[in-house]
Amino acid sequence: MFWTTKRDSLALSFIATQSNLDPMYILGGIPTSPVTLGLGVFDGVHVGHQKIVDQSDALLTFMPHPDQVLGKNKNLKYLTTLREQRALVPHLLGVRFTREIATLPYETFLETLCRLVPVRALVVGEDFCCGERRQGTPARLQAWGEARGIPVHVEPLYAREGKPVKSADIRQLVLSGAVGAAVEAMGHPYPISGRVVHGQGVGRKLGFPTANLQVPRYKLLLPPGVYGGYIDRHGLRLPSLLYIGYRPTFGLKTLSVEVHVLEDDASPLALNIYGEQLSMQVCYSIRGEMRFENQAALIQQIEADRCFARGVRV
Repeated sequence: MFWTTKRDSLALSFIATQSNLDPMYILGGIPTSPVTLGLGVFDGVHVGHQKIVDQSDALLTFMPHPDQVLGKNKNLKYLTTLREQRALVPHLLGVRFTREIATLPYETFLETLCRLVPVRALVVGEDFCCGERRQGTPARLQAWGEARGIPVHVEPLYAREGKPVKSADIRQLVLSGAVGAAVEAMGHPYPISGRVVHGQGVGRKLGFPTANLQVPRYKLLLPPGVYGGYIDRHGLRLPSLLYIGYRPTFGLKTLSVEVHVLEDDASPLALNIYGEQLSMQVCYSIRGEMRFENQAALIQQIEADRCFARGVRV
């Protein structure tokens, strides 16, 4: 059903014939036959978003986040990068969101979108709005669709314990280190992904080789500490530890994000994955950042961390 570009990051452009605004850019594989398309900002792909996923053939998200573009939160960090979202939702399209896109009448935005993507139906959350002054409410989208033979389903907000699940609330959970609550609200582990780069070899010298991740600056990281979870490698789920911190025992100042695979014969260095993308699926917290008097004390604590993680099923 989906046609994919040779390079996943390649931008396909479409110029709206009814305006002189900048082109609307769509990232991702364009479907070749009509689809049910979910619209929204799916940062986190949380349990509420998944209700829309279940009813859609593909999702269309807005990037950068509208709150960044419109100045509501210029320093917003993402729960999930576009790469991480695509790992959760393979058929994911992205609209390059700009102020010009935001000021389009919602009818123009929808008609432009439907000329670019073959749409048979749309799915939105009940809090979704688009277009100039957010006039494209779910009710107006349904009226627009009814006139054009395009059904628009409005999905009620998903609530847990009487409170709607929101990406903004999950960000606060992540910032506070409440991994269990964040994972429960997301409905999946918290991914932290990046390109494997050469580090200073501190872990290897201690006997615990790690993969140093170069994480995008716009990714929301957990507080400094040690976390447990797994990586997927060639179809295998490998239990792993994640360290985020400044390595105070060694007097270092730069933030480090490191993955340590528990299986000795599957260590990142043995896997020779420098330059590759690696995604750590964080499931739980082990401890916060600590400074140790000497390397022997640090090694003892790492062994304790490893022992704890081996006892947790992920």
